[in-house]
Amino acid sequence: MISIYLNLIGEKRLTQYPSQTPEVLVGLLQNMVNYCKQELYEAIVFKFMR
Repeated sequence: MISIYLNLIGEKRLTQYPSQTPEVLVGLLQNMVNYCKQELYEAIVFKFMR
């Protein structure tokens, strides 16, 4: 769900600011990496808490 939301934001930004495409893509990648880290962390913590 989050990734779909990020993709929509990315597409909107790409159409609005074509000249800033690299920065937008880097920002999206950072958001996705941070989200994956958080998910992984929560999964590990949850696993050990059980």
